Amino acid sequence: MNPGPALNDEMPMKSRPRTVLCSGPVLFQPTKLPLLAPLNQLPDMNKRELVDSVCSHLETTKAAAEETVNVVLKSIQQGLSEHGQVSVAGFGTWTVRQRAARTGRNPQTGEPMEIKASTSVGFKPAKAWKDSLN
Repeated sequence: MNPGPALNDEMPMKSRPRTVLCSGPVLFQPTKLPLLAPLNQLPDMNKRELVDSVCSHLETTKAAAEETVNVVLKSIQQGLSEHGQVSVAGFGTWTVRQRAARTGRNPQTGEPMEIKASTSVGFKPAKAWKDSLN
């Protein structure tokens, strides 16, 4: 039985298996901003940076870390749709919120317009976490 080509520099990049391990701790750090910058001046953390952080903390592959993040996010979505609320002790609570229909104003013309009722998701951080931000 032929085990297939060995991994070497002659193998095209598309043919190589993709196992990406994290290299050392990758923590989200704002670039070129003082540590005590106001929160509204800090850059947002995106999903890729979250996956990198999970990858380094769990010392696993990026694919496994991304799957972990996706499972957690999907579980929160599923919990909200089934139960209307998801609470994580020490972190916070996501809640499904109903917005009533209301009359608003068109910002360009100033004319009144009807805004339809909608459903959204709210998040309330846990008290200890909220206190640590102040």
